[in-house]
Amino acid sequence: MHIRLLLVLLLLLPVCAMSQTAETDRDTLLTRLYDQAATLMGKGELEDAQTCFDSAFAVPGVEHSSIYPSLLNEQATLYVYQGDEQRGLEGKKSVLPHLHNTDNQETHISVYNDLGILYRRAHEPDSALHYYNKALETALRYGDDSWLAHLNMNLAVFHYNLKHFAEAETYIDRALQHAERTDERLASFNALQVGANIKLAAGRAEEAGQSIRQAWQMACEENNAEWKLRCMSGFLACFGHNQQTDSLKQYLRMGDRLLAQATPGTIAARGYLQARAKARLMLQQYAAALQDYRRLQQEGTGTDRHTLYTDMARCYQALGDHDRAFACMDSARLWTDTLARRELTDEMARLNIKYRTKEQELQNARLNEQLLQKKATQLRIMVAALCIVFLAILGLFYLRQKQKATERRLQRVQEEKEREAARRYTEGLEEECKHLAKELHDGIANELLALQMRIETAGNNPKDWKEISEIVNGLKQEIRDISHELMPPDFERIGLDEWLMRYASFMSASCGTDITYHPDGHNDRLDKETAREVYRIIQETVSNSLTHGQASHICLSLETDETGHCTLTITDDGMPAVIPHHPEGIGLRTIDERAKGLKATLSRERTGDVNRFTLTFQNKQTNA
Repeated sequence: MHIRLLLVLLLLLPVCAMSQTAETDRDTLLTRLYDQAATLMGKGELEDAQTCFDSAFAVPGVEHSSIYPSLLNEQATLYVYQGDEQRGLEGKKSVLPHLHNTDNQETHISVYNDLGILYRRAHEPDSALHYYNKALETALRYGDDSWLAHLNMNLAVFHYNLKHFAEAETYIDRALQHAERTDERLASFNALQVGANIKLAAGRAEEAGQSIRQAWQMACEENNAEWKLRCMSGFLACFGHNQQTDSLKQYLRMGDRLLAQATPGTIAARGYLQARAKARLMLQQYAAALQDYRRLQQEGTGTDRHTLYTDMARCYQALGDHDRAFACMDSARLWTDTLARRELTDEMARLNIKYRTKEQELQNARLNEQLLQKKATQLRIMVAALCIVFLAILGLFYLRQKQKATERRLQRVQEEKEREAARRYTEGLEEECKHLAKELHDGIANELLALQMRIETAGNNPKDWKEISEIVNGLKQEIRDISHELMPPDFERIGLDEWLMRYASFMSASCGTDITYHPDGHNDRLDKETAREVYRIIQETVSNSLTHGQASHICLSLETDETGHCTLTITDDGMPAVIPHHPEGIGLRTIDERAKGLKATLSRERTGDVNRFTLTFQNKQTNA
């Protein structure tokens, strides 16, 4: 049999090795394709990068590889590079179910961060904030200061766009703290450059100036033209805020020289165009400012459209082109809110079709009013439903906390009971040790001393050696008595009735007290654990009757009926079992603890000259 098993194992070992080798080869291939795609994306060769991804996803078993989540994530990033942000968002979301397959925490952080960015661009701030926070929580567990700096800056920009300037300032300060713990100067530069605009918006012009000057110093140390161009927007904003016209003009000339060297359409170039347009508007250079605004409008940048059209309207108004100024103000109003823009566009289309009929115009107005009322009603219902759900969740949370508190209290009570039981058990062991030591000291030790003295004084007289032999026999009997008392009964070979009959006979012979046991023939049904506990209770009770009651006759009885109901009765003619000075005696506590373990009912009473001890319990085997 063992030889066959060994042969099977030997046959399986090559199969397992081949399987493991195949998985390793697959992951190696996928890693190589992933690295190639990432390199090509960095070079801007997006089509070739897509070819690498197609090859990777065509590998058999790719979905079971730990590289699979990273491939999905980078593929979604490629969609964003290609300008398809909606497809990129869906691609990032498809990574979520597979994140548990990879232990690479950077992949987790990257996916959550990218989802936050894409949801922010899709004007879904709640979802964006959710994933930003998940990315931040993961980065905190990961302990990567580089990621923490990047994520805190993203959250700062997020709150800045929502005009939550206090929150934005908190996050940008954290971003700078984490960036300074890394060797990445770009992270520190970004935090300082972005922080200048945030602090200026928060009303901290002096701190904003310090921040942008530190960023400029880093840009000069690195001799990086792009960094310098990015600093220009901060300088122009600070000088404009402080009404420093001369400095504003000087830095505009410096920024124009840097812009001429920059690649058109980059973030730095667009940021400077926005800042230059604002500065020219402040300097009342309306025609030049208008050129910048038109360029920003054509490039479709992330500039707030409401602000863009409002500033363009100011330029047209100052240049005397009131019609275009009015058109820009109208466009600014339309861009105030995406939903309002759509509704107003639809309304203008309807009015354009029916503008000749006043009745139809009024009818449309009434329809719109009804629609708004319906939406208001729906909103109220939704708010009420959310309140109900919130209260329900709050109630469930309260009940759960209360349940946990109750469980903790019950656990403490249980632990206290266990400690008390352990303490009592230890006291019982100590008492047994004291009893055994007393027996050895008062009995065997004295007998051994007498034996020693008798041997030393014994001569050749046979009578002396006979006395010595009697002393040795007495020692043997005492040792046998102690051993019998300590030895746990073996119920595998002998039943409880037989043990109790032996015990009664042995104790009668040992102490001279008449001890009898009357079996009913059904007690051998008791399980070993119950039989052992009953035996120990009988031992302790008989010992108390002999020691404290000085009984001359003890009667033992154990009866078990057909239902498994057991009754143990012990009677003696000793003194009343009243020990007021020792209510917490070890012997009585031991009996009580063993009775609790059997879930038994215990009673002690005296009728006439007879003490009666009764213990009733249910046999466990019958319960089962």
